[in-house]
Amino acid sequence: MNVDIGYYTTVHGLGKTPYDTSIGNVMVQNGAFNMIGGALANFWRSAENFMMTPAEGSMIWAVSQACPLRRAVVNGNLDLF
Repeated sequence: MNVDIGYYTTVHGLGKTPYDTSIGNVMVQNGAFNMIGGALANFWRSAENFMMTPAEGSMIWAVSQACPLRRAVVNGNLDLF
């Protein structure tokens, strides 16, 4: 399962630890990969308490403000923008 987190969206894993919930890929795409404008409009979203192994090797978390990523275990790269 791939989860693309949009505005006003939160993804919570169930269980006591992040290892109790496994998700294929969680991502917040950067609005413009040439970094003009970029992720400045990506806000009010969050994800927490899950484990993931991204199929393409990287989880993308391109955010601006009010976007916590908590208690996440990423078995791969975490690309922050």
